[in-house]
Amino acid sequence: MAYTAVDLGAFTAHGLNNAGQVVGYSGGAVLWQDGALINLGAGSNSSALAVNDAGRVAGRGTLGGSQFHAFLWDQSSGFTDLGTLPNRPYSQAADLNEAGQVVGASSWSSSSSSLEGARAFLWDATTGMQDLGTFGQNSATATAINEAGQLVGFAQYSQSGWTTFATQNAAFFRDTSGATTMLGSLPGHLFSKALDINDLGQVVGSSGDQQIVPHSVTYRPQEAFVWQNGAMTGLGKPAGYLRSEAVAINNAGQVVSFAYPSPYSSPQVFLWDNGVWTDLGFYYPRSADINDLGQILVVASDHSFLLTPDTITGLAISDASVTEGNAGMTLATFTVTRSGPLGGTTTVHYATADGSALGSDYEAAKGMLTFAPDENSKTITIRVSGDRLVEPNESYFVGLSAATGATILDAQGVGTILDDEPRISISDVTMAEGKKGQTTLFNFTVTLSNAYDQPVTMSFATANGTAKTSDNDYVAKSGTLTFAPGETTKTITIDVKGDNKREVNETFYLDLFGNSSNALFTKSRGVGTILNDD
Repeated sequence: MAYTAVDLGAFTAHGLNNAGQVVGYSGGAVLWQDGALINLGAGSNSSALAVNDAGRVAGRGTLGGSQFHAFLWDQSSGFTDLGTLPNRPYSQAADLNEAGQVVGASSWSSSSSSLEGARAFLWDATTGMQDLGTFGQNSATATAINEAGQLVGFAQYSQSGWTTFATQNAAFFRDTSGATTMLGSLPGHLFSKALDINDLGQVVGSSGDQQIVPHSVTYRPQEAFVWQNGAMTGLGKPAGYLRSEAVAINNAGQVVSFAYPSPYSSPQVFLWDNGVWTDLGFYYPRSADINDLGQILVVASDHSFLLTPDTITGLAISDASVTEGNAGMTLATFTVTRSGPLGGTTTVHYATADGSALGSDYEAAKGMLTFAPDENSKTITIRVSGDRLVEPNESYFVGLSAATGATILDAQGVGTILDDEPRISISDVTMAEGKKGQTTLFNFTVTLSNAYDQPVTMSFATANGTAKTSDNDYVAKSGTLTFAPGETTKTITIDVKGDNKREVNETFYLDLFGNSSNALFTKSRGVGTILNDD
């Protein structure tokens, strides 16, 4: 299977939903959507770990305090601090479902990796945080929950291993006795660890053996598994690899796995699909996930990547830049491209949104595009307003949403309005002063960035630096400068007086000011450097 990979940027992603939204860590908990990375404001060192299809996010954050707490976030209501279990000052969420049920662990330790003394929890809005216990071991964490409310995780009883557990029905969440099935391990193995569950109740993880040696843990061969209806099935390993570990599964039964070529090597990322292993081409992964469309999230080389199968019909929108002009309207054209299988009909809605450009800078627009079978591109035209205001370049956005018959791969086009009012700059000049009685002409060049259809005016005047008019180093000068329509360069000449003094190099200045309203200074001071030649 072939994939199209999109680099989402330099952040650590953890979770992916069916809408292509991604959550993770970049200086705090973040949400990636429509090509933009949004900091959720969950506090320093916070991290978003899971996102459901409604865009609700679960993770761990400080939320104004010093201790990590599990949180639930959505765009409309903001943050909910899920709290902690009794005598456990820290907590973190690992997953959530569409009903807003959240699973994770509450612990004595603030470490996100060691969860010392952790107890697994299930949180919902009605009952709050329920203590699921440690299943007879020293600690436990819940790692994933499906739409039926079934959840999985692992209980850790020492450095030597884990025991997996899974609830088989929603009754567990209502039964304080905690009806739990221990999954056991594959033949010849002692331990197992469950990391994900899909809506069919299929559980994935790894089964293996560990032995304690002084100051370290040595892994024996480890194998990815799928567990369902009381039976654990090993998935094997890619050819030439020593061990495998399944980390995510979707509702189609596709499994993302890490595979290790040797006992102590770093892993590579593979997709297991109906017995076939596909190398996804990423090494040293930190995390991975998969959604029901078959899109795969991989974190490698300090960047997060979203892989979309070429069997999926995808939509992407381009960016567009135009020069605004001085009056009337200029047309900006955004191209929406459809990729993958094109035999069906696709529709998608679009709408503009302000950035630094506001409603007076362009005409807001919204509508729907319809792609006929075999059609691969459509255009959206936005009318940009011309003016004579001197302002920075501005931007606005065209967003895609609510597609049918396709998946939106790139939902946001950036429109850039290039201001065409001229920018004014002045050069510096460095020359030898000459001998006594000699005058050297310092020619400063004043430049417009582009020709204009109106006169552009400004004033100028010299100013002393270490070179002074009182010492007869140069002749003061002031005046006005006018660029006629179409002109782009002018010269201002300053007389520098030579002498026979032995002295250091000296400087004076030529300043521009009082420019007309149709232009802007980018460099308004020219520096004249008088080189002593005695």
